[in-house]
Amino acid sequence: MTSSAVANLEASLTTRLQSNKLKIPPYPAVAAKLTELARTGGCSLDALAKLVSSDPALAATVLGRARSAAASAGRQVNTVFDALSRVGFDQLIEMALATGLGSGATAPGPLAELRRDTWRRALLSAHLARMLAGNRGVSSEAAYLAGLLHEFGATIVMGCLEDISKTDPLPVMNEAQWRSLVKRRQVQFGMVVAARWNLPEAITDVIAHHLDFEPAQKLTQLIQLTDQIVEKLDGNPTVGLASLLDLPGLTEMERSTVGSVVQEVVQSMAKYVAPKPTKLASVIERSESSEQVFPVSFEISQPQQAPARARSISQNALSIEATSQLSPNWLVELTLNCMPAPITMLANVRTCTKVGELFEVSLQPFALAGTAKQQWIALLDEARRQVS
Repeated sequence: MTSSAVANLEASLTTRLQSNKLKIPPYPAVAAKLTELARTGGCSLDALAKLVSSDPALAATVLGRARSAAASAGRQVNTVFDALSRVGFDQLIEMALATGLGSGATAPGPLAELRRDTWRRALLSAHLARMLAGNRGVSSEAAYLAGLLHEFGATIVMGCLEDISKTDPLPVMNEAQWRSLVKRRQVQFGMVVAARWNLPEAITDVIAHHLDFEPAQKLTQLIQLTDQIVEKLDGNPTVGLASLLDLPGLTEMERSTVGSVVQEVVQSMAKYVAPKPTKLASVIERSESSEQVFPVSFEISQPQQAPARARSISQNALSIEATSQLSPNWLVELTLNCMPAPITMLANVRTCTKVGELFEVSLQPFALAGTAKQQWIALLDEARRQVS
């Protein structure tokens, strides 16, 4: 990779921006229709069910959310009509927006892993922002929308780069280099998205200024805080929720609620369909970890997935062999069926590589806390002891 290759990409992005040749998806149609219905007074439940059912992915998400809520009350939800009687209108709009935008953000491509990671962080930011909004004088609806869209410009930049790759091969660079290139352009592209979609002024302001360190409006400050939370959790896999203790701006109760919000996001992510294996080669260079690795062997269980097997553990990662593909840069819930007791935890899928008939997967613990954190430390210590 040379600086001239990056300069050429920058020039191509500038040309597309100046000539207004950006591939920006339309604002999700169902979300737009639901927003209009909310503004004009709504419609009958039958008509609403018909609208939601027109989007199979949204219908599945609504059913999943309603069934989770109904199960705790010992009730059954069998149809979209039943589900809508248990899902609030604001929640419905949020699900329609996330489902509509997420399908494009998680599509295959040479930068798919980075796009998926950007979307993962956006989902986390949106859910965290909604939880934190009330104490900061911000509406939960605006907070969720800002969290979901504040870095959507980055997704458009990556889409443009992938479009460029159809005629000019992209250079292979490490993740940090790609992120740096995208970050330099994401605000410009994000402002085009805001204009095309006619987003509210407050959301546009967040897109324009969430990367700044200057004093900002309340909504921008909130999104800056959620980004810091996600950064802390990503950067401190086995420290987990304890990494938030030195983060100013969070109350003790808010810190304790972050874990449940993350769990909510994982459940939301589980509704997405894993991408099919593709022949499109990634242009993101993998970096080798310098951590010492210790062999382990036990079964891994994951909801709606065939059992996998753990093969090694290090300070901040677990390597497994799976019979089915897992989406890199995606949060999952799994149970480590190890001795002396199973560990149920959340993890971020860092890599997934097909080797023969199996997939080699590297997982990074995410938001560890409480018993799960203690168990992880004990598991690592025992694996280290076995080889000493």
